[in-house]
Amino acid sequence: MVGIGLIQTLSEGVGVALVIPFFYSVGQGGFGESFREGAPEFIVRIVDAAPFLQNPSHLVLAILGLLLLKNVLSYLGGVAYGWLDAWMGHELRLRVVERLLVVDLSVLESSEIGKLDHLVETHTYEVMEAVHEVVGALTTIVALSVFTTILWLISPPLTLLVGFCFAMISILLRWVGRGADVISARGADAEEELSQRTFELLRGMPLVRAFGAEEEERQRYEQASRRTVALNLRFDRRSEAIEPLTEVLVAGILIGILFTAIATPAALPSIIAFVLILYRTYPHVLALDNARLSLVACGPAVDRVNALFAPETKIASDHGTEPFTPIDSGIRFDDVRYRYGSSGPWVLNGVSFQIDAGSTTALVGPSGAGKSTVVRLLIRYAEPTSGRILVDDTPIDQIELESLRSGVALVSQESHVFDRSILENIEYGRIGASEAEIREAARRSHALEFIETLPDGIHTRVGDAGARLSGGQRQRIALARAILRKPQVLVLDEATSALDATSERIVQDSLALLGSDCTVLIIAHRLSTIRAADKIVVLDRGRVVEAGEASALLANGGLFARLWELQTWAHPSGTVRTPR
Repeated sequence: MVGIGLIQTLSEGVGVALVIPFFYSVGQGGFGESFREGAPEFIVRIVDAAPFLQNPSHLVLAILGLLLLKNVLSYLGGVAYGWLDAWMGHELRLRVVERLLVVDLSVLESSEIGKLDHLVETHTYEVMEAVHEVVGALTTIVALSVFTTILWLISPPLTLLVGFCFAMISILLRWVGRGADVISARGADAEEELSQRTFELLRGMPLVRAFGAEEEERQRYEQASRRTVALNLRFDRRSEAIEPLTEVLVAGILIGILFTAIATPAALPSIIAFVLILYRTYPHVLALDNARLSLVACGPAVDRVNALFAPETKIASDHGTEPFTPIDSGIRFDDVRYRYGSSGPWVLNGVSFQIDAGSTTALVGPSGAGKSTVVRLLIRYAEPTSGRILVDDTPIDQIELESLRSGVALVSQESHVFDRSILENIEYGRIGASEAEIREAARRSHALEFIETLPDGIHTRVGDAGARLSGGQRQRIALARAILRKPQVLVLDEATSALDATSERIVQDSLALLGSDCTVLIIAHRLSTIRAADKIVVLDRGRVVEAGEASALLANGGLFARLWELQTWAHPSGTVRTPR
């Protein structure tokens, strides 16, 4: 691009400089002694080297030809840069998404989803704008160098004077644009906040309507939007002053040079050419100052994208090389401790228990006991602060991460579904599965009965985050996805909480059949969901306080028994029934 810009500028500069011999040929006595004394030396050399230029018609054709070449190169350069810019933007967005797919989940969880969306959609565009400005600035510097050289060859004294004036103009423009970097950074923060507010409002619209909070949310959004507008206006007041101010000052310089031409008629052709080239130089000076301000505006976006790729950004660890083979004895947590950060409270504090292969183990306990953290560590969304997790006798961090996760299926209370067809959402459990296998998984999860009532059946799109489905329907699709995976380890984190009693019983029967072929870990607050568990592990404040079968734990009268009593009552006949 810079090379094209160099040839383009040379074509334009030489074409304008040929105006000098043209004026001599038609009104200044031809190419005689007055031409050789009054014209710049480089023009004389060009005419001597190409005698055909001594014909006025040929001069006009040469000028038009050079200007045509300049514009053809301008078009080709613009098309080439447009293609390059589009593909660079595509590659940058792709690299950002690839990075987001491998960074540690703690990095994503510490960032609001709206700001991450803003990073992918807006900041990558602004980074490309910065690249565009850098390339443009390099091309502008080349053009200024060429034009300055030609101006110097025409009149060194005038070039020195103009250079001094342009330097003063640049200093003045920097003073006008002072503080723009700070305003730009604050504006970027405000735009991220507005993006987050927008995302929260759209996702939380049913809740807003249900609680009649439309006015409160409107005011919150208006406040964030007003802050963005105010900061953008402050930046615009500085940046928009540059062009008119520069134009007025440059016009003053041109007028001064024209007065010089009037005082020295013999040098009129050279001064006219000088003014024409200087006039073409002015947009490049302006572009250079605009590029500086644009780079300031794009600076916060560049910093945020760079931060994502910084070496200190935590990447999901995968040092394992061992394959995830069928489990023989089970999974063992051995004195596992975990906390967020280096000084946070212990979420798990010396947890030890065994998940036997082929069995169903339930984790119960009050909220905040550490149950979900156990799941995070098992799936390696996070690593223990200390202690070990062993699969048979192999530390879990020695197992290759992709292999581990290919053998585990997770169904959580808030299982995500994509805005795709139901078939595609279920197929996510095992890419490439046949439609017959997908339908069988849907049948076993008790989802097929509602799927067949939809207009497009299993090919019905579910909307953003499954908006066209009920919570129970989304949960059944997530269960079908897990069933289709045929995992070695099935993790159910409040997986049936959105189902009614009848659906829950049918799904549990299906999961029982699946569980005969795999190891099942259930996390539940609703204790009716764990009645078939082989072992129950009770957590409280990050510690294992009880473990055993349900009947033994009830007989012990410990925490499990108290939790059970909160959800059940003793029937006069002596049986225990769950509330309706």
